[in-house]
Amino acid sequence: MKITEWTLCVIHVVLSLAHAYGCFTSRPAFIKPMLANCFASTGLMLIYVMVVIYIIFNVNVPSMTDSADALQMRFETTQKRNLTTAGIFFVLYILWDASTLYVYFEVKQQHDDFMYWIVEERIVASQTRSTDR
Repeated sequence: MKITEWTLCVIHVVLSLAHAYGCFTSRPAFIKPMLANCFASTGLMLIYVMVVIYIIFNVNVPSMTDSADALQMRFETTQKRNLTTAGIFFVLYILWDASTLYVYFEVKQQHDDFMYWIVEERIVASQTRSTDR
């Protein structure tokens, strides 16, 4: 693997760990980078799907031999298999985006509820201290 691929893998792992930490500690700020990662990955997958579709419909294998039709058929079959795989991954990425977005809003709501509860407890504690005096 190249250095760029390793860097992207490490960044993805760090963002995934921050996402898990943000989910378990109810801190939505740790989930925001993962949202950006999800949508960037989905955008890249969409670009890949469009490139494969372009290749299937607009690129022809040059015919230099008698078996050009067989070569063209193998090329189209391979590209259609690539399109099927890319389409499946694209649908999975959309589901990943939806679940990550749902988790973000759920954790944000949970965080807001927790902060409200803390303020409420402080108010009650200060009122009981003032009435005890």
